[in-house]
Amino acid sequence: MKRSDLKEIIKDNIIELLREEAYSSWTKQVTEDAAPDAPAAPTTYNPAVDFTKFQAEIGVATDNVKKKFQKVFASKLVGKKITVRASKGDANQIKTDYVLKPISVNIAEINEDWKLYLVGEDKKRYFLDEKIPVKIMSAAGAPATPPPAPEKPDVSPAPSSGMPSSSPKMTPSPASQPSSGGNIVSQK
Repeated sequence: MKRSDLKEIIKDNIIELLREEAYSSWTKQVTEDAAPDAPAAPTTYNPAVDFTKFQAEIGVATDNVKKKFQKVFASKLVGKKITVRASKGDANQIKTDYVLKPISVNIAEINEDWKLYLVGEDKKRYFLDEKIPVKIMSAAGAPATPPPAPEKPDVSPAPSSGMPSSSPKMTPSPASQPSSGGNIVSQK
C-alpha cells in the first residue's frame, strides 16, 4: 500500500467520523428544541427511597391516631372504678372479669393486631376484650358506693290534709366493695 493510499483512507475515515459527529450533534439539538423543558429520563429507579418515606409517613400517622384514641379511652376510664373483661399480664392469657382503677390506657400492636390495655393501680397490665362493654362503677374521685341517706323520723301529717302517712325509709347498709387494683369478680 502506498503512502498516498493510506492518507486517502485516513482522510475518508476522518470525514466519516466528522459526519457522524455532526449528525449526532444535529439530532441532539433537534430533540432538545422539540422538548426544551422535558427532564432527562432516569436510567435507574430505586424504590427503597420512596418506600422508606412512605413507611415514615405511615408511622407518624399511626402514632398520631394512636395518641388521639389513647386520650379518648383515658378520658372515659382512667381514675374510675370499673369492671372489665381482660387478661392480666399478657394479651394471650385467659380473659376474666376484674375490678380495677386504671392509672393509664395504652394501645399496642401485638402479633400484627392492635390491643387496648389498662395499667391498674397494682402496676399490672390488663388487656381488654374490646367486644365486652366496660362497667363503670364510680366516677373519678367519687366514692365507690354512695353514702346511706340519713333516716328521717316518721312525721305523720294531720288527718285533715288528706295525705297518706309515710313510713320511715330504710336503706340497706352498703356491702363492702373489694378494693381497686385488680380484684377478680365472679363470672356469670
